[in-house]
Amino acid sequence: MPSDPPTDRTAPSRSRPPGRFGAVHRDRLGALYRGSLVGRLAARFVAASGYDRALALAAQAFVALVPAVMLAAAYLPSGAGGPQEWLVTRFDLSGEAAAAVRELMQPPPAPATSGIVGGTVLILLTGFGFTRTLQRLHVAAWSLPPLGLRGYLHGLAAVLALVTAVVCSVVLSPSGDRFPATALAVHAALAIILWLPVQWLLLGDRIRLRRLLPGALIIAAGQTAIAALSGPYLRLAIDSQADRFGAIGVAFVLVSWLLLLAYLLVAAAVFGAEIAGAPAPGVPGPPRRLSPPGDRAARTPPGASRPG
Repeated sequence: MPSDPPTDRTAPSRSRPPGRFGAVHRDRLGALYRGSLVGRLAARFVAASGYDRALALAAQAFVALVPAVMLAAAYLPSGAGGPQEWLVTRFDLSGEAAAAVRELMQPPPAPATSGIVGGTVLILLTGFGFTRTLQRLHVAAWSLPPLGLRGYLHGLAAVLALVTAVVCSVVLSPSGDRFPATALAVHAALAIILWLPVQWLLLGDRIRLRRLLPGALIIAAGQTAIAALSGPYLRLAIDSQADRFGAIGVAFVLVSWLLLLAYLLVAAAVFGAEIAGAPAPGVPGPPRRLSPPGDRAARTPPGASRPG
């Protein structure tokens, strides 16, 4: 009997060649995602380094906040009019929580001149660094070229505008559980008015105010919501953390609250730039100034070949 022909066990098994169906659909889904609002916001958030900027803003704000309160406590009258007692009264703190806040913000009994000067310099440097970080965030979100040395001048002006916005927000912030809706509306309106020039200065007066309105609206809405809810949240969080960790627990709560505000600033910059139609990340914006063709021809020396 004839034997069966030998089979090649190393021959590849017959299988259906991989088609392009999955790859094509992946490309289409990727294109749809990149073209959607969520995809564009995610790309703009990554291009602006939103996560890193939020952490930096929260840390710089905390470093400037504690020395500022201590310096204010050193010069303002103590007792019920001091900044520590204002914070205790503002958030209705008592017991361990009130003692922890007073311990964290307690100034030295007789502040030396060197300490006051050092604290003032620290506040100024940290405040200016906070503004510069916020400036880089907005410039990256709007896909604009860096400002260079001119950015420092706009940063100094933005510091003054930002301090004014913060002071007005603190003065009109809700007190305890009783804050009328009228005051909330006034708070939101002032936030819109104050954040428009702040954004304009941060971007180096290169964007018109009307295009900055969406960002100001987002900041005002988020700031008003945080101001209305921060009283109950901070009171409960400070009470809980102060009982467990003391003054360090109060610092944890303040950092988390400042981080929430920092993410609000990042979201406002990203959403505002996207809604206003800023160039996509990686796409350069319009140049600052275009010279007419005649000027270019006039500047070409005689005998030199012009590019075709």
